[in-house]
Amino acid sequence: MKNAIFIAALVVALIAVFVSPAHSDGIILRGGMNFANANTDLVDDEDREFRTGFNAALLGEIGSGGVRLLAGAGYENRGLDISIGEDDGQVRLDYVTVPVMLSLGTTSTGTGMPRVFVNLGVEPAFLVSEEEELGAFTFDFEEAEKFDFGLRGEAGLEIPLSVSSGLVLGGGYSQSLTDASKSDDTEWKHYGFHLFGGVKIGMF
Repeated sequence: MKNAIFIAALVVALIAVFVSPAHSDGIILRGGMNFANANTDLVDDEDREFRTGFNAALLGEIGSGGVRLLAGAGYENRGLDISIGEDDGQVRLDYVTVPVMLSLGTTSTGTGMPRVFVNLGVEPAFLVSEEEELGAFTFDFEEAEKFDFGLRGEAGLEIPLSVSSGLVLGGGYSQSLTDASKSDDTEWKHYGFHLFGGVKIGMF
């Protein structure tokens, strides 16, 4: 756990240095919808449903060709909805995220054509809020890990509006590699689908 926090802190420090206006080729501000769920033995598969929430992120982009680096900070609603008999409930776990992704795509600079991209990377995250409305189901948040580490993949379009700005539209999937439960007797690994839209502003 301490090593994970140290690695995450190092990532944040590197982002602060390299994804500043002096080093970035662009800044992307985006937001959208999350459809979150979890692989867990606390709830039967047929009782788990996606929790609908939102995501937001501020990303710095380094590079202007077909291969670029994206890094920044975001906020995501995670957790899941539960339906057991006549009882409906929800586990709401919200995270500050630190996505770091390699962006692979077409080179559209100066052509006026949209850029098609695929982003692949990692996403350290920190638990900042938790609530439950569960009826007969219980989840012990005292046993929830405060740090999460996962993989993230995205695909979408960057539509130019001018030489230095554009719209960004896309969707993605994330999967936690770490267990959100501290208990050796239970498992809770987040996963979810994401839709997002935003604007990109080029740096001069």
